[in-house]
Amino acid sequence: AEDADRLYLMFPIWASKSVPAMNAFVRDPKADFQKKEVYIITFQASPDFKNSVKVHDYIGNFVRKSGGIVKETYAMQGGNMNVFIGDEKIRERMDKVRWDEL
Repeated sequence: AEDADRLYLMFPIWASKSVPAMNAFVRDPKADFQKKEVYIITFQASPDFKNSVKVHDYIGNFVRKSGGIVKETYAMQGGNMNVFIGDEKIRERMDKVRWDEL
């Protein structure tokens, strides 16, 4: 990610919290967000996106502490635990992401 100007952090929300793998990634001192535009995209089973703002803020704070710029955050509904919602529904949700800046 050293050469990248933009990063997309995509991960599920489990039990109203960010997943351990993403927590470890953003806490890693080697994670270099310096001057990078970061987009945070989360998926969760809850249709009301309960706690997504809290999770976005939590991860975003690590990004900012490492010199990154959180450009956008997106909360999307996925399937229940161990349930795949299907390619079509995932594409519908991903169409909401601002990919036009690529």
